[in-house]
Amino acid sequence: EESVFYYHNKLMSYGARYTGTLNCTLAGHYIYNEFKEMGLDTTFHEWEYDGFKSRNIVGILQGSYPSSNVIFIMSAHYDCTPGSPGADDDGSGVAAVLATAKVMSQYRFNHTIYFIAFAGEEVGTYGSFTYARDAYNSGKNIVAVINVDMVGYADSAKGGNILRFHSPER
Repeated sequence: EESVFYYHNKLMSYGARYTGTLNCTLAGHYIYNEFKEMGLDTTFHEWEYDGFKSRNIVGILQGSYPSSNVIFIMSAHYDCTPGSPGADDDGSGVAAVLATAKVMSQYRFNHTIYFIAFAGEEVGTYGSFTYARDAYNSGKNIVAVINVDMVGYADSAKGGNILRFHSPER
């Protein structure tokens, strides 16, 4: 709880983070540095789509099983709508991803885990779209994605007890 609160407050200090703005870029650098400090292999995934240009931040916790090419992803988006601090949508998700990455980075897992902070969600999911397209084209073996968006949000008491899962139709 303390870690989530810390990461959330730090992200909020950048103000509104609309894709392509200086605040969004600075927040991306912050996330990048946090992943690096955790010892994750950290990269920028640069993208350009429909007149927008930005970067996704990818922190990789390498799996310990040498022959595995399996990848699990936990993600959220760090951009927000113009004029909004993006506290819930999706500062809460980024804080959860950072806190989870911090804990999990202390352990080893058989398969590789990617922690990804996407930009461009509020302009048409461009960051995650381009990442998925590029991952598919490069043959990455992604077996599961947990996308954390608007942690703690519910429009009803019943909605607060629901976790949504989507799987590809076969």
